[in-house]
Amino acid sequence: MKRRILIIKGQSNSINELKNDKKYISCYIDYFKSHAGGCYEDDEIISLEEPSLNEIKIHNRDIDSSDSLIVLLLGHGATSNGKHVFQLQKNVIINPGQLIFKTRIQLFIVESCRNIINKISVKKINNTTPKFKYGGLFDLDKRPKTKHEVIEAYNKAISASNDGCTYLFSANVNQEAYNYYFLRYLVTTALDKHQYTTCDHVFSIEEMFDLVKNKVQDKCLKTPGIKAKQTPIMTGKGDFPFVVSIM
Repeated sequence: MKRRILIIKGQSNSINELKNDKKYISCYIDYFKSHAGGCYEDDEIISLEEPSLNEIKIHNRDIDSSDSLIVLLLGHGATSNGKHVFQLQKNVIINPGQLIFKTRIQLFIVESCRNIINKISVKKINNTTPKFKYGGLFDLDKRPKTKHEVIEAYNKAISASNDGCTYLFSANVNQEAYNYYFLRYLVTTALDKHQYTTCDHVFSIEEMFDLVKNKVQDKCLKTPGIKAKQTPIMTGKGDFPFVVSIM
């Protein structure tokens, strides 16, 4: 089984923002390398910071030959002409849907705002049309999965998944994404599921999404200084494996 994760950090507008972006990218790398996230190895993870289009294309052949792909986009975004746009660099803006790979199953996680902005110049990647189609108690008769068992369970779930793409957006159209709430709750909720589920199960991203969505909405509405709606959105098939249970 050949698995790949592509992490793309877009433009950071300040030193503090850069530090936070890197912190959450590191958090996600740690998650995917953990037993909860499937025990990915370093050579299965590609991490790019404010890359050029050519830097992304360099990895296309390797990614296209993989069996599964997770793409994490973290940075500034908006909505223009009905499509989500993402800022790779100061003067390079793309549609995430233009990042099209031949990998059989794909999961895109997009952490950025989606405010409606007109007259944005979007750089064309190609001529294709974007398509959005630790701790805890456990039974003493059981034991936590070994690394080998985690990888075996995760890969089995990949093999059982239907072909296609799943897109997660941290906010709905014309909403802002606040304080990395979506990324934070996605990881913490996944770790909870891993740690406190004492059955042999690999949770799909769809099984996780509503839990995370509700937490993000509740947090934003109750946080002083924000008190605004942020509604994460999922499109696509949703059966991409995301969390391996501890048992």
